[in-house]
Amino acid sequence: MNDPVKIKVSSEIGDLEGVILHSMGGEVENMTPENAERALYSDILNLADSKNEYAQLHGVLRKITRVFEVKELLSDILKNEKVKSDLIRKVSINCKGTAAQRGQLLCTGPRKGDRVRKECAYH
Repeated sequence: MNDPVKIKVSSEIGDLEGVILHSMGGEVENMTPENAERALYSDILNLADSKNEYAQLHGVLRKITRVFEVKELLSDILKNEKVKSDLIRKVSINCKGTAAQRGQLLCTGPRKGDRVRKECAYH
């Protein structure tokens, strides 16, 4: 009854070589019914439950392939100053507000209730 489940993930071109995952956090805590619908969620997620489910998924995937975290990948590529400045320029083009507000958003991250944050959400 407790036989291990055999997992094999492949496609028409071969075995799965890796997956990229995103650990949830503030975006789940800040979910409202309005933005949940825009993000195509059917309901508000419980962060504690979601983190447990994520940990289970991560554990299973780690047994069969390489697992990369979005935060770590982004941190690695942002060490390259050219890549960093290009990314900031491309992201800030989609934000409303003054150049100073866009720079503040990208340099320090949005603060809760920040007007620029609301204007840049879901572009």
